[in-house]
Amino acid sequence: MFCCVILRLRTHYINLDLQVQDQFIMVKKISRLILLVAFLILFVHTSYGQFSTNPCSIDGVYCNDTAERNGVIYSFHGEIFKYPAPGTSMPFWIAVGDVSSRTIDTTFVSPVAVTVLSGPGSLQGPLAQNISKYSHFDDWKFTASGVYEIEFSIAGLFKDTVFFEVAEEVDFCSQVPAGCTDGGGDLVYPSTGNGGIIPVDAIFPITVGVVNRLTGQLDSSFHSYVYLTQLSGPGDMYGTLMMYGGRWLTFTDVRFDEEGTYLIEISTAASHTPDTITVDVVSSSNGVRDINSSPLTLFPNPFNDAVTIKFENGETIEKLRVFNSQGKLIEQHSSITSSSLNLSHLPKGVYFVDAVSMYGIRGEMSILVKK
Repeated sequence: MFCCVILRLRTHYINLDLQVQDQFIMVKKISRLILLVAFLILFVHTSYGQFSTNPCSIDGVYCNDTAERNGVIYSFHGEIFKYPAPGTSMPFWIAVGDVSSRTIDTTFVSPVAVTVLSGPGSLQGPLAQNISKYSHFDDWKFTASGVYEIEFSIAGLFKDTVFFEVAEEVDFCSQVPAGCTDGGGDLVYPSTGNGGIIPVDAIFPITVGVVNRLTGQLDSSFHSYVYLTQLSGPGDMYGTLMMYGGRWLTFTDVRFDEEGTYLIEISTAASHTPDTITVDVVSSSNGVRDINSSPLTLFPNPFNDAVTIKFENGETIEKLRVFNSQGKLIEQHSSITSSSLNLSHLPKGVYFVDAVSMYGIRGEMSILVKK
């Protein structure tokens, strides 16, 4: 009898131990699940915050209800917007506020009208909508490549002109050894086309598609959002870091603000496996940007054949250099005897020009558009 009682008690405690162990295991599982969910929430917030459609959440853009209204603020930087190939859309936003500090006036509400002043084709998409804090243009497509002069008119208060340089369509199929097929893509496939080297603040073009990892064929039926995320680097990647479209997409407004090595992840909104690229950003002292400069005057701009280039202070130009939109030096001139320069041989597009006077004064980098 006594043995039976001991046996029952031992069995009872063993059952209790098993229950405690089960509960402990369950608590561990729940804790791990909570940590996993928290990590995923943090990861998504950290990695994709820059893709927010709210400009106020983007680094370098500020919002308040007392901002000075002195002009139009765009999601892109500068007077030239590098736009993707015909038939492809690259979303952007505009707002009104203090242009120099990129501070948006969140109380501003007004209609905005768009006019195509010049260009080789036509613009398909909304040409009038309302600004309420800001306004998104999500579905603009151009019918032909080249440079378009676009005017934004906001309730008669502001008029601003921006040049859209629409890229030539890329035949990505010919760049993939295995060619294209319809379907089966599961792996992100990026191509930079320039060896991954770019000057500071120059445009770094990236074409992105998806391939089948087994066959290596590019999926021409691909259609999704594509995101660029900076994983590491000494400075910041900036510009248009999200696109939406089909087949393959070419980012034409990506830049880096400091020299050094950057690791960039390319992902989609679908289940494709992401890929990474390494970008080496080099000093721009050899061409794209300079400080301690003096203004240059260029006219006509845009131009067809010849363009007049001179310093505003009348200094004689000793050396002049012309760069394409990727920051590559395409020609230079020394000991210029005339301020009129024949550039009729250049193809249509956007160029950057800088000059040095005979006394060593450097002209600030100027934008030049060939019609």
